[in-house]
Amino acid sequence: MFRPYLHMSTNADKKYCPYCGHELPPGEVWYCPYCGSSLRDYFKLGQPTAGATSNTPAVARRPIGIALISIFGFLLGLFFLLMSFSLFVLRVIVTPSMMQQIDSQMLSAYGITLTYSEVEDYALYMGVLAFGFALVFLLSGYGLWKMKRWGWLLALVVSSLMALVSALDFVLLLSPVFLLPLLVDLAVLVYLARSKKFFARPNSGPQRSS
Repeated sequence: MFRPYLHMSTNADKKYCPYCGHELPPGEVWYCPYCGSSLRDYFKLGQPTAGATSNTPAVARRPIGIALISIFGFLLGLFFLLMSFSLFVLRVIVTPSMMQQIDSQMLSAYGITLTYSEVEDYALYMGVLAFGFALVFLLSGYGLWKMKRWGWLLALVVSSLMALVSALDFVLLLSPVFLLPLLVDLAVLVYLARSKKFFARPNSGPQRSS
């Protein structure tokens, strides 16, 4: 919703919102007309002039939704990091003789067999893949926590891919188990798309909130 602003005084100097970086109307205002942030307490402490603000990045306020998505990204990153470490350790500790015992048990229980080279290759490839996922999630979580525009873009791409994978799982497998992850991924994707105003570059031009 586009919030109205109220002039409290007149001032010829240009001023900028400390949260989204957009140029404010002349004079002091109670709310930013672009991101809706309250500016009452900020103006009581004094607003920097245009010369002091134009070369300084705006300090963005971290919404609770962005903080939760960032924490979730950190947790996923740590999960994949632990998985990667476990697979690398598995590749080191498993020996051919140990694999023969495991293979005989799997054959009697599940009717499948695995060779030592197959387990070794699987642990290596999946470990590298899990490590890559860990880096992506940790970077996106860090970027969102620091309110960086690149972090928002990375999180948007990751959320889009996760929503696509969840949608494919739900359509191909036709199981209600995949419905909840799909709804969560779509909710995160929509929220991130609507949070663009919090990551706008300073002086990037007006953006109305819907």
